[in-house]
Amino acid sequence: MDTLYKLWYYGAIICNYNKDLRTMSKTLIFDLDGTLIDSTPHITDCLNVVLDRMGYAPVSVEYVEPLMGVDNIHTFKHIFADLGIIYDDDFMMDKSRQYLELHRIDPVGSTVVFPDVVNDLQTLADAGHKLGICTNKSHELAPLVLESLGLSQFFHTVIGAGGVPNRKPDPSHLQTVMDKMGGTLDTTHYVGDTEVDRQTAHALGVPFYIVPWGVGAKIPTGKDIKISRIAEVADYL
Repeated sequence: MDTLYKLWYYGAIICNYNKDLRTMSKTLIFDLDGTLIDSTPHITDCLNVVLDRMGYAPVSVEYVEPLMGVDNIHTFKHIFADLGIIYDDDFMMDKSRQYLELHRIDPVGSTVVFPDVVNDLQTLADAGHKLGICTNKSHELAPLVLESLGLSQFFHTVIGAGGVPNRKPDPSHLQTVMDKMGGTLDTTHYVGDTEVDRQTAHALGVPFYIVPWGVGAKIPTGKDIKISRIAEVADYL
């Protein structure tokens, strides 16, 4: 081969290789609470501190678990409705601030990462996929939780409630994460555990995968895919 032909030949190989990598690489976005981490006990503890200050009895983890997937204000609204507590916006915002302050003091508490999640995230990252987080946990708190649990290094983009004008199930939340990661509707997949997550994925028009633990165990599959561990997402790409 003469020099010019060699340059063209090897350049074409490199371009095709990079093109293949881009084709194989996917944008994998995850919910956080209930999907990657078991945070319901810690969330329940923080809610109960606020309730105790108000003079009310604690709620149980079993009570809180079905409420996962929304932000703390909506959780408080549900609790206050059950307790017959009348509130205005100022009252609600005060309770929300107290709750968030408890999380700032201790972002994780009794929170644990679900089994195999760390290894599976590493497997997906090693395969060249971009990983991101779309969560209704506070935008301020989500990175603190990831850092405290040793997960932050896996994620290209993390956007929580308050980081966008509208949170899940508004699809613009998920789309913002996707756009910041450089993904498209053809390359993006969403993994979650709640009906809110399902609605968000469907509204945006991307495939949805349901984890088998927590609330996810109770969601009927329908057209979505139920996985036994998150690395299995790669089997469907």
